[in-house]
Amino acid sequence: MKKKRAVKVSLEKAESGVIRISLDDIVQSTDGASWIKDILYSSKEYDSEVFENLEFDDKELADFGYSIIARLYAFYKGGET
Repeated sequence: MKKKRAVKVSLEKAESGVIRISLDDIVQSTDGASWIKDILYSSKEYDSEVFENLEFDDKELADFGYSIIARLYAFYKGGET
């Protein structure tokens, strides 16, 4: 049986004021009790003002959502869900 996989979305604020959003592949532990980071799938940095004011255009939001769905679809097709 293949391990279950998922995508974790996280936020980090750097000292420079830049906001980084990361998408990491995570794998369910063998006992099923926790999730373990596998690899960084993608990341994007934003100026903190842009992030705090939610100044994202529709294409950027759509691309972000598509990235998540595409990765989850890959897991699904690989039997890792």
